[in-house]
Amino acid sequence: MRDKHDNPNYMTKFLKMQRDVFVPYLRKVIHPTELKSVFCIYEMIEQGENIYTYLVNADTVVIFEMSRIDQSIIHDRTIPIHEYAQESKGRQWHRYVRELQAFAEREDSQVK
Repeated sequence: MRDKHDNPNYMTKFLKMQRDVFVPYLRKVIHPTELKSVFCIYEMIEQGENIYTYLVNADTVVIFEMSRIDQSIIHDRTIPIHEYAQESKGRQWHRYVRELQAFAEREDSQVK
């Protein structure tokens, strides 16, 4: 079974949604001049909405839901990366933080 992220059509749609919907939303959560990088850590497809977990500026994690019907967004929470990593990985959280921060440094994670 192919991963949806290997599908060029899916990635094109996702990147457009990120540019047109997610980044403008994240500019409301994080001051627009401070928003330097975004990286989608996790996407969960639910019945009527998708849940997204984004790493912002290599130090903050923003979790929100987006309705697939009208693309409205409901904010779940904003937490420091260390807290998110501890919740997700327990004792291995230090390594996980470094891995996530490396994603934030990638060229395709930079907000223009």
